[in-house]
Amino acid sequence: MKVLDCRDPATWGPSIDQAVHAVARGELVVLPTDTVYGIGCDAFSPEAVARLLAAKGRGRQMPPPVLVGSPGTLDGLATDVPAEVRALVEEFWPGALTIICRAQPSLAWDLGETRGTVALRMPDDECALALLRRTGPMAVSSANTTGRPAALDAARAREQLGSAVSLYLDGGPAAGGVASTIVDATGGIPRVVRSGGLSLDELRAVVPAVLGPQPPAPAAQQGGGAPA
Repeated sequence: MKVLDCRDPATWGPSIDQAVHAVARGELVVLPTDTVYGIGCDAFSPEAVARLLAAKGRGRQMPPPVLVGSPGTLDGLATDVPAEVRALVEEFWPGALTIICRAQPSLAWDLGETRGTVALRMPDDECALALLRRTGPMAVSSANTTGRPAALDAARAREQLGSAVSLYLDGGPAAGGVASTIVDATGGIPRVVRSGGLSLDELRAVVPAVLGPQPPAPAAQQGGGAPA
């Protein structure tokens, strides 16, 4: 388990190199983003994704999002992307916007029980983008164990995830401190399913049709408890 500095673009080259090699070996890495710290791996390695879920204490019913290094990757990973989503991506990528889209059916990956969808985001963090532009898409979830707060720095990520992660990239405190806003674009009209770093008003300034989160169902009608 290594902790490597990635605060300065002039000197982080060797740290990024080691992280790229770790991802290629199917190992887990912790990386800074513009929202909270993430735990990530090669999105196309089912074994690595399984290790990521195990490190967090999650099952396959909670698949991780995928972080990308450029907006152009959207069409390689998603299909039937509506014009409203493209407008949101153009305005808010890189940034605190995660979009749930229909996944390209030809992709050879296994992120868990996705029901044919994928959650995509391009982070607004230069260290994360430097890594993603070399590794390609990474499965990345918040750097914490299930039920605990997302880590806002590398030290708190290490406290929770320990030796399950082979390499920690330390970029200093997370700039945003709030998780991304998630918009589901698979149902025709985009709908916010998790509030976060972008407000509904900000989204509606670009796409007025965006729907707000649905109110929770009454407790008596919920089956199996609320999602984490």
